[in-house]
Amino acid sequence: YGHRSCADTRALVDLLQLQTGYQQDVQEFNKLLLSSLELAFDDSEDAAVQNTIKSLFCGSMQYVTICKSCNNASKRKSHFFELF
Repeated sequence: YGHRSCADTRALVDLLQLQTGYQQDVQEFNKLLLSSLELAFDDSEDAAVQNTIKSLFCGSMQYVTICKSCNNASKRKSHFFELF
């Protein structure tokens, strides 16, 4: 519904040095895009810029295993960028 029927993404692809010869699903491309952005932002001297991807897209969850006989709980924290 805009002025153009499509958007030209060549500048973004060139900036992030993405390879264009591969077909990927959305999750694969999202991982690649976030990784590329994170690497690009790592060069910044500003800590807020360096942590942009983690602060916007990273979540965490905790796996808990409880023993039925002694009720001992084993916990392991894990970070994620997408929900499975």
